[in-house]
Amino acid sequence: MTVPNGKTATTVLDDLTSRLSTFTPELQKAAAHVLENSNMISITSIRSMAQGADVKPNTLVRMARALGFDGYEDFRRPFREQVMRGREDFPDRARWLQSLSKGGKLASLYSQMASTSIENIEGLFSGTSATEIKQLADAIVKARTTYVLGLGFASSVARNFAYLASMAVDSIVAIPREGSLPVDGLVRAEKGDLLIAMTFKPYRREVVEAVELARTYG
Repeated sequence: MTVPNGKTATTVLDDLTSRLSTFTPELQKAAAHVLENSNMISITSIRSMAQGADVKPNTLVRMARALGFDGYEDFRRPFREQVMRGREDFPDRARWLQSLSKGGKLASLYSQMASTSIENIEGLFSGTSATEIKQLADAIVKARTTYVLGLGFASSVARNFAYLASMAVDSIVAIPREGSLPVDGLVRAEKGDLLIAMTFKPYRREVVEAVELARTYG
């Protein structure tokens, strides 16, 4: 199913991406927002989309006409038809990252950050299976005490995990406590306890020491 122009949602986004560099700065703002939020086009009013892009609604109308549509409602039609077919998609990553990089050095840096974050998440999930996640969950439930360790950047990750896990399991302890070392948090640890240590390369020495100490406790 296609719109009268013969365009699908995918071809519309491809066309918008290819035309982005030819637009005026104001049209570029509107187009970049549309590309980054294409999954919202079918369900969001022109006024809300304009507010999100920090442009006037008429700018979105002009963007649609630049692509050969009669107006913004005509532009939205292929996205609505895509939803009706049950095929609503999030933006294509390459197109989305390309749109992010438009607009100078800061925009390019932001695009690189987004790309790196996506790669990190992919690496995390590609290196872990559902079976391993279940084994860890079972180990947490069975453990007398589960210590969750994180320092520096990983500290907020570890403490957030401990906070959420403690809603289901009472035996979760976040370490280290303020003013103490990670190994201090393990002073009462014993065989049968569990340590979940979070760190990033280059690994923090204090975290490595805590892991080694936990292993000696069994």
